[in-house]
Amino acid sequence: MVVVSLDCFLFSILFGVSGRDVVILRTLEDIKQGQREMMAMISGLVKRLDGCGEKNTDVPDGVYLPISTDEQLNHTEEILNEPGSMKMMV
Repeated sequence: MVVVSLDCFLFSILFGVSGRDVVILRTLEDIKQGQREMMAMISGLVKRLDGCGEKNTDVPDGVYLPISTDEQLNHTEEILNEPGSMKMMV
């Protein structure tokens, strides 16, 4: 059972809505406020994560991604076996 406060009662008299309607509207406003708070938290986390690490997009010369043929695969394996190439890719 929902207890309707005095302001809900006055609101229902002035605007012709029931106390239940007012309670539903308040609940929706609480949900919207919760969503705003969560979005602010998520936005803050995303900003923190964006600055965490630089993505290395360097690929050794001669390596083309995505690999689509056996010849490209063999060539890429040869390049990755060279010292320093594996570190660049990982």
